[in-house]
Amino acid sequence: MVFVRCFTGFTWISTYFLSLKYMPIGMAITIIYSSPILTTFLAYFFMGETITQWDILSLVASFMGVIILNKPFDSDYKWDNSNQIYIGTCICVVSAIASGTSNAIMRHMRHDIHYAAGPTYFSIGCSLLSPLVIFYQLQSKTIAHQIEHPTVYDLSSVCLLIACSIFSFFGHIL
Repeated sequence: MVFVRCFTGFTWISTYFLSLKYMPIGMAITIIYSSPILTTFLAYFFMGETITQWDILSLVASFMGVIILNKPFDSDYKWDNSNQIYIGTCICVVSAIASGTSNAIMRHMRHDIHYAAGPTYFSIGCSLLSPLVIFYQLQSKTIAHQIEHPTVYDLSSVCLLIACSIFSFFGHIL
């Protein structure tokens, strides 16, 4: 269960940053931070927690707020590529699902493991998975050509990112 939480947490973080390449930060955060809606439903179906009428009303109001803040029918946004908004929205939805799943798993494990185990294993998972994603991005030319200003990593950037992962791991332990 801890490893599933590591994977969903890593997916949440990486898709969050990836979505910022496709859409403005305000829109991305609005969609991603709708994850408590999914967390509530996961807690109800998989953990047997109760949902009151006030909870449902709050979820509906929250979802309507996400829609209103996102301005789906506003023509003020100027996109370079018409697919950019759809790609960014899909990435944000994946991030919200991963965040909701990660939060539900942490809530489920709260009595089974020590409070520091979750962040520790999350750091380990990110430390192991981050270099794989970076090396994949270095090898993949198709992703870089779709983005107007792609992020390019050289060897020193990769080493610095790996060092940051290792130091954040030790920071969580201490």
